Amino acid sequence: MNKNYWLHRISYENRLSKVLLEEKNILSIGFSDFSSEEYLYRILSNSDELDNIMKNDWGGLARNRSTLKHYLCEMKKGDYILVPSPLTFSIYEIVGDKPFVNSSLNINNLRDVWGNPILRDGDKLYTKDDKEKIVDLGFYWNVRCVEKDIPRSEYADQALISRMKARQTTLKLNDLENSINEAIRLYKEKTPINLHNLIVEKTSNTLLDLIHKKINPDKLELLVKWYMEKLGANVETPAKNNPEEGDVDIIAYFDSIRTEILIQVKKHEDKTDDWAVKQILSYTENNKYNPKDYSCQLWIISTCDDFTQEAKDKAQTENIRLINGKMFAEMLLDIGLNGMII
Repeated sequence: MNKNYWLHRISYENRLSKVLLEEKNILSIGFSDFSSEEYLYRILSNSDELDNIMKNDWGGLARNRSTLKHYLCEMKKGDYILVPSPLTFSIYEIVGDKPFVNSSLNINNLRDVWGNPILRDGDKLYTKDDKEKIVDLGFYWNVRCVEKDIPRSEYADQALISRMKARQTTLKLNDLENSINEAIRLYKEKTPINLHNLIVEKTSNTLLDLIHKKINPDKLELLVKWYMEKLGANVETPAKNNPEEGDVDIIAYFDSIRTEILIQVKKHEDKTDDWAVKQILSYTENNKYNPKDYSCQLWIISTCDDFTQEAKDKAQTENIRLINGKMFAEMLLDIGLNGMII
């Protein structure tokens, strides 16, 4: 069964509805005039019965009756409910099979936000200090909390923020399913929406595709050389050695931090295997590459999608950094493309 997504406000009886939601996982609504087992049975059997009840037993149709129809007749187990607060929002999932009425609520030791005990008189709830003022709880669903108090400004996109400004008590949000699920994912990962990150994510694949299609291996080495110079390194390109003596394409010296990085560059698709790791290790064993006595790092930059497991295992053992194509594209975007002439 497909999941529905809803916005549901609880501010109409916040003194109790907030307590019930946060402490007892009960999502409530008003309309206590209709909160009886008889009315609930009739409405669940036929949603048109709500209009008949209002006309015949209440004296007229309430303008906001569609809210109660949504709540009682369309919400179902498994649906996600977004409950907005002034600066945040929370996501709940319906876990009950059907909604309940006031008389089903366990009021033992139940108090409102000010600590007033909640009492029952028939199907109605009230506080001990004011029996004349009914607590308009009405109906409720049992729910579970998915995520609580998600900051709007950090995790909701513009479409979701705009919809949370709607004044309806209950509103279907199925068209914003992706926005809600993305907000949940980002909040779980603690990665707020960030324009820089979004631009890099959206464009890195395009940049990598252009690298694959438009530049040859020699130009790829020039691109890596340009990148390291952009970072502030003095760069050397060692002469090509006998393959048995290993291979390094770029040596970048960062004098201010007395560090050098030896880089092997591979223009590969799919995967790069452990031969690249063996080559750079052979180079370090057969060449005096460290005349300035700097600390040394070993990198392999490849346009591959990934490295083989053998390459990863060996690189981890030898403390070699592996950079695949997407990572390198993101590095280029981070440093900025101004001045690139490759």
